[in-house]
Amino acid sequence: MEVAEIKQRIEIEGLEIIRRYPSDEALVDYPREKLNRNIEAHKADGSLVWIIQECPAGGATEDKAYMDMHVEDG
Repeated sequence: MEVAEIKQRIEIEGLEIIRRYPSDEALVDYPREKLNRNIEAHKADGSLVWIIQECPAGGATEDKAYMDMHVEDG
């Protein structure tokens, strides 16, 4: 079971875009590489289409999880 909870869902052109973030209890042990790439797109059948790239801002050892997402101009 995934320890990161789904915090947001947006549907765009038939894809479900989700933003995950771990619970406070799991945050300490949550892998940084997953924390910093916490937005994914899935097809209707649940298959993974893509995972967002890590935010280039900040240092290599910083937590850089995406904290929000929204649709702009459709």
